[in-house]
Amino acid sequence: DLNTPMVQMLRQANALDPETAKQIIPDHVHPSFGGHLIMASEILKAWYARPVVSSVVLDARAKPRVESAQFAKVSELSDTGGLTWTELDASLPLPFQQWQNMWGGGAPVGLAIRSSEAPVSLNQQILKVRGLKPGAYSLKIDGSSIGAFNDDELSTGINLALLKTPATDQAMKVYQLAISHEEIHFDRWRNIQVPLGEYHLAQTNPATDSLDALDDAVASKMRDAARPVPHHFEIVPISGSPAAAK
Repeated sequence: DLNTPMVQMLRQANALDPETAKQIIPDHVHPSFGGHLIMASEILKAWYARPVVSSVVLDARAKPRVESAQFAKVSELSDTGGLTWTELDASLPLPFQQWQNMWGGGAPVGLAIRSSEAPVSLNQQILKVRGLKPGAYSLKIDGSSIGAFNDDELSTGINLALLKTPATDQAMKVYQLAISHEEIHFDRWRNIQVPLGEYHLAQTNPATDSLDALDDAVASKMRDAARPVPHHFEIVPISGSPAAAK
């Protein structure tokens, strides 16, 4: 049932931002990217897609320890110079932030996400850090700042899948390769195989064979790009915050 969740999402979106909500299905028939995202999420839910990308809970009190790590491996946990660790997740998050910033995305994508259950039902990449001193902290991944959070936010949990991170950047590259994979196959069929089939041109088969080879190469590259890699995490007190006081 795609209609019920779409209607629910549109009602919520209309309550939050009526003008942007109109762009989710701009012609009242064909959904934009945000609408398609909600439809895809419902299909994946029906296929029992796993809602959790990864879930890591750390205890920063006294000697830091890993309370739990679901669909992730945590190593090299240390509290020297802030809390640091290496994490390898079992899969990649969906690149929600990048989809909002791409051509054809924009505000309607963000509104559709905020107005639906998609982040909970499909894209949970949770990080919880308990036992930090009160104050504000900077979260860095692979040396780049991801954002600033206070101890309460980190203790409650942050959904990293909603942010721009190295993992969502990697996922966006996978998405772009998936689009290229689809477009090569479509162009082969739509622009060569179907319209030129009746003419039996000598060049047709070599052209389609070449596109098939390119399609296979892009698909292979997409699978390689989808393999998760380890990332280095840091949580350090922000200067001037009570957490930075000795």
